[in-house]
Amino acid sequence: MIEFLNGTVVEAQPTHAVIECCGVGYAVNITLSLYDNLQIGHNTRLFVRAIYREQEQVLFGFGDRAERELFDRLIKVSGIGPRIAIGIVSGMSSSELANRINSGDIAALTKLPGIGRKTAERMVLELAGKLALDFNGTNESMKQEESQNIIIEETISALLSLGFSKIVAEKATKAALKTFDSSPSVEELIKSSLRSAMG
Repeated sequence: MIEFLNGTVVEAQPTHAVIECCGVGYAVNITLSLYDNLQIGHNTRLFVRAIYREQEQVLFGFGDRAERELFDRLIKVSGIGPRIAIGIVSGMSSSELANRINSGDIAALTKLPGIGRKTAERMVLELAGKLALDFNGTNESMKQEESQNIIIEETISALLSLGFSKIVAEKATKAALKTFDSSPSVEELIKSSLRSAMG
């Protein structure tokens, strides 16, 4: 199972993108929130879900695990397929959707693409009370954690390119991270880690 793709953005459209990883271009259906953060020629990480059909494998990409988990929950509801589910995730934030479902706001749910009244009622029936812990208020903290992980990986990669061993690079980055009160930028962490590595 593919957990994520980490590569260069070759093409980016509001509904899909092409990510090149190790010389292979992956076509991925994406959310609008992810599209807003993609820049052609830049490196990115997408959390993906692979949907297997008889003659093809379709990839759906998300900016964080919370969006992907919401997608997974939605496709289990009768009448909601992968393409409708990704449209829902694009049309409403995870926390807002959880609030709408938990409060039984059928009118708001029917405004989502591909969702009629019966499907909206099934969403409330099957998902009400099950999304609060996962999606109410946790999305931002998950994004911050994932952003920090990317900064750490980029710092280690920079030290490796400068000739330091992986053990030294990881140890120096970990030590440098402890010197910051808040999350540092990549440049700040690289500079501090380099000083730590050089002892």
